[in-house]
Amino acid sequence: MKRIRALHLFPLCLLFLAACHHDSKPVGHEFIGKWVNIESPSDSVVIAPDGNKFVITDGIHALVATYDDGALTPNNGKGKCSYLKVTDTMDCGGVTYKRAS
Repeated sequence: MKRIRALHLFPLCLLFLAACHHDSKPVGHEFIGKWVNIESPSDSVVIAPDGNKFVITDGIHALVATYDDGALTPNNGKGKCSYLKVTDTMDCGGVTYKRAS
């Protein structure tokens, strides 16, 4: 009897885990969107997901970036982009961006 009960609970547990995982946000979600340079508002970038990578565009150029250890690393070898949750800003290569509203 206990074995039958355990067999019924296993699919229920799998369903619960799948439902919880479905509601989770994708890795790097905090970077997605339009960002405006705080010091130069005419400078903006858009970050969009592309499979397991991200594309950073400024309207002219596009860089592919990978997400690693909480930061985006562009393929141009010029630093990383770090998200600062407290201020909802992003630092990319020494330039601070705020999320566009």
